[in-house]
Amino acid sequence: VALLSRERAHTVRLFSFWNLAVTALACVATAPFGVEAVAIALSVSGLFLRAPLLVPMAVRDGSVQLTDILEGVRLTLALAACSGAVLWVLHLLPLTGVARDLLGLGAVAALSAGVLYRAHGESRKEAFA
Repeated sequence: VALLSRERAHTVRLFSFWNLAVTALACVATAPFGVEAVAIALSVSGLFLRAPLLVPMAVRDGSVQLTDILEGVRLTLALAACSGAVLWVLHLLPLTGVARDLLGLGAVAALSAGVLYRAHGESRKEAFA
């Protein structure tokens, strides 16, 4: 949205093209290995390919600073590590596949909501300080 408001639609289109290409390549390359492999590939490509691709496009000019983006990446990495730990612990519990999947989905959703709520609260405190 910030890029569109600064009349940088070309940058948004360019990123959308590369985002589509990376996403399609990740899906095609990992499809023979199953749904879990595709999900992992999309997550990893989002963090290590698509996000770094967007950084130079976003910080090239304007009010978005590299420190803003690094803070978002730090939060994403912490959330990914915590989500992975939660899912690993749930995998150790004696639950059936569907029950474990639903419990894992709920636990990760709750964890994500809590982290995002806290991060939003901290950013509001900084805005009013």
